[in-house]
Amino acid sequence: MDQALESRFLLDPEKTELEKRVRERQFHLVEVPRLRLLGMAILTTLVIFHELFSTGETNWRLPLRIGLALLVYALASWAILYRYFEKARPRLNLGTLFLALDIPAFVWVNDAFRQAHPEKVTAMQANAPKEIRSHDVFGTVADLMGISWPGANPVRSFASDKFVPDTAMRHCAGGQLVPRQPRPKLQ
Repeated sequence: MDQALESRFLLDPEKTELEKRVRERQFHLVEVPRLRLLGMAILTTLVIFHELFSTGETNWRLPLRIGLALLVYALASWAILYRYFEKARPRLNLGTLFLALDIPAFVWVNDAFRQAHPEKVTAMQANAPKEIRSHDVFGTVADLMGISWPGANPVRSFASDKFVPDTAMRHCAGGQLVPRQPRPKLQ
């Protein structure tokens, strides 16, 4: 094979690794924090709508507290990623850690909700050890807020006793489809 042609197809492993790290850094330090902030704004908006339309009396302190907590989390996670992403990299991928924290960290219910909907709280506790994917969060938040629509599927809400972990959708990491790894059994 012609040496010039071969060099176009076979990249230097060090160069490939460097390019991969640059893409990974862009993903975890720019794209994900931007989407995290947008997601937290959407959640705060949903809480505001919930307060406006589904309770008898509007308590603005709750949406403000939740919005502030979500904003602080989004900005603090970005700051930690920005400062420590490379330093922690050999031992820990902070980007992946914060992605894992994003999913269940903000499912919170107050005492009034616990008393009114004990079946939702019981279902969330029963489903906590199951695999919960990011696309299950929307259905769960809508379910917790009492929002339904034609085609809403209770198996996508981990606040439902009908929840089934999604094992069909493939995982994507760094823009590449990756094979599913079996989840270790909890003792």
